Amino acid sequence: MKMDVFDRITDWFIRNEVIPLEDKELYTYGLKQGSLMVLNIGTIIIIGIILKMIWQSILLMFVYIPLRTYAGGYHARTGGCQGSCHK
Repeated sequence: MKMDVFDRITDWFIRNEVIPLEDKELYTYGLKQGSLMVLNIGTIIIIGIILKMIWQSILLMFVYIPLRTYAGGYHARTGGCQGSCHK
């Protein structure tokens, strides 16, 4: 079975008794979500620097991140295209 970097980090936490074994999935999920958040923020800042709009990019993050957190969204019943998207 393939282990990704987040599983390895979580296993290291367990070996060093930082977290209990029962919480492994929770911490792995949290690490993945946290890294995606850092990646998104980094991307917005880089694009802001390239376009010379850094303050506007920071303002966008201050408005957009809480909006996305609390506004919710549409959730489809299926998990994707179910094979009909790619032919």
